Amino acid sequence: MNRALARQLIELNNRFYRENASSFSATRQAPWRGWDRVVEELIAAQPTAATHLSVLDVACGNRRFARFLAEKLPHTRLTYLGIDNCSELSGAGDASAPSEMASTGGAPASEVVITCDLLSALLEDEDPLADIAPCNLLCCFGFMHHVPGAELRSVLAEWLVAHTQSGGIIALSCWRFMDDKRLATQARAVTRNCRAYHPDLALEPNDYFLGWQGNADVPRYCHYIDEWELDDLSVAACASGARELERFNADGDGGVLNRYLLLQKA
Repeated sequence: MNRALARQLIELNNRFYRENASSFSATRQAPWRGWDRVVEELIAAQPTAATHLSVLDVACGNRRFARFLAEKLPHTRLTYLGIDNCSELSGAGDASAPSEMASTGGAPASEVVITCDLLSALLEDEDPLADIAPCNLLCCFGFMHHVPGAELRSVLAEWLVAHTQSGGIIALSCWRFMDDKRLATQARAVTRNCRAYHPDLALEPNDYFLGWQGNADVPRYCHYIDEWELDDLSVAACASGARELERFNADGDGGVLNRYLLLQKA
């Protein structure tokens, strides 16, 4: 995918989240069931994480993963760094966040959220977190489908590994929306509509647009990552010094809405 189109798609999604932050956050309150397994695999692969855990949460949204960890690991000293490009969604700068997290988990905690357009930076070969120390757990949930272009998705996978401590875990999820009949129908309809207005869009295979809450006039770019593309992401991560631990399905009514990939850095 050429950079100009990638920038347009990134900005389309940035605008979507700025304009729909409140309604989107309202639908993203409960933890995902797949996160329990992520934590189990994390502790098994790196037992020290049970007592002290540093987390970098890419595209953290409303920070519900931080709240999940504080409740799941109440005796763990948790250091959490979330990054998101939408401060309206993440609440970046909310001074109440650290104390809320500590009281929920019942243990000392640090929570910091940075507003950062990671994809635009990576597109320009820049690393906005170059000065941040590597973490035990790098997670990227509900975001990979918003990354335009196979090349940029591989770059992001490599970046995740680079910011992980030796022995640490990289956990990412891929939204399998085209495996859901209702979502697939919506995606095809909205994509046809967008292509009708923009027939010259040089999209890649499995690129779609989805509306929001039944409104096709509020589009966001989404890419369906199939198993072959997940293979490519794993290869990119492994070439950067990680090894694949496992893949599994979780979440949604049928337990298959997200496909998880877990890796460990050497």
